[in-house]
Amino acid sequence: IKLVENVLCELMRLFNSSKTNEDDEEVFVDLQVVTCLARAFQINHDNDNSVSKTAALAIQYALHLDNKIISGDDNHNNISNVMNDEDEREPLTNQQVSVALALAAQIAPWEFLSPIPLVETAASFDLWHGAESICASATKQLQRQQQNANPTTNTGEQEPLSITAVKTLIDASFDARLYRQADTIATKFYNVGGKSRYIKARFQHAQSTIDKVI
Repeated sequence: IKLVENVLCELMRLFNSSKTNEDDEEVFVDLQVVTCLARAFQINHDNDNSVSKTAALAIQYALHLDNKIISGDDNHNNISNVMNDEDEREPLTNQQVSVALALAAQIAPWEFLSPIPLVETAASFDLWHGAESICASATKQLQRQQQNANPTTNTGEQEPLSITAVKTLIDASFDARLYRQADTIATKFYNVGGKSRYIKARFQHAQSTIDKVI
């Protein structure tokens, strides 16, 4: 397993830094391959911390997100600088976003990466299943932390990011007039963010159903 972790970390570092060789030939790393390896060997945040840190950077890079790590040391600043200096890239595609979301859901690097911008990006590409998988992954980790009485990344009165991500997904469903979906998500994640949107989701779903019948 350790060997696989090292291979995954190196592949993601190559993806992050967009390294080139002496002939200026780009080194392409397919995140879908990385995700398949991670799934096959059950690699996630429970393994070496470096896997989560490197995955967080790779996901941010893949989705063209601002390079903000929630916590961690300065050992990854070199990768961050490369990402910030990256030249203008092609617009994102559904395939790229889908692959990055799958990697995030598998690794669950939520100690170093906020799920909120991932949900927002997924919703903007109509990748609702991907957005839901991010919420499921993030809230599962939150529930485990609460069961183990471990402090979460967010302390005090601040709302856990995973709960905010669930609310963000439900609100995005409202905006897209996907009321049945909003109802389903609010019900599924009732105890981790869905409760605050549950009544509205039920009402909107019922109203839209009645309107269709009439």
